[in-house]
Amino acid sequence: MKNGFTLIELMITVAIIGILVAIAIPAYSDYSVRANMSEVILASSTCRREVTEFVQTNKRIPTELEPVCPLAGQTKFVDSIVWNGTSITTTTSNSAALREAGSHEFYFTPTLNDSSTNIRAWDCSGTMEARYLPGICR
Repeated sequence: MKNGFTLIELMITVAIIGILVAIAIPAYSDYSVRANMSEVILASSTCRREVTEFVQTNKRIPTELEPVCPLAGQTKFVDSIVWNGTSITTTTSNSAALREAGSHEFYFTPTLNDSSTNIRAWDCSGTMEARYLPGICR
């Protein structure tokens, strides 16, 4: 009767675990950056709401001189959020959590309905690699 595992069985198990870890760590790194980037999307949602309310109230797009994003500001991953008259520009910080992605910009551009009195959707684009973009921007 044999008790326990042989050395070969243990080495095979350790090799399998090593391969799984080698695959999982890069995927987890991308996932954590993408999760942090979702804060950037959330931070700009206040400004998107303000612009949408402005359009619904005034039946036109605000100009860059009209302060539609007064509460938009700096967070852990966001340096600035600015409405420039055509889109919302959100600049990310160059924090350690976003080190791989670096400092980038996201652009949220409103798409108006046919009568140009309501915003139908927000288009998202950015200056970073597609693998770091949140799902809403892919």
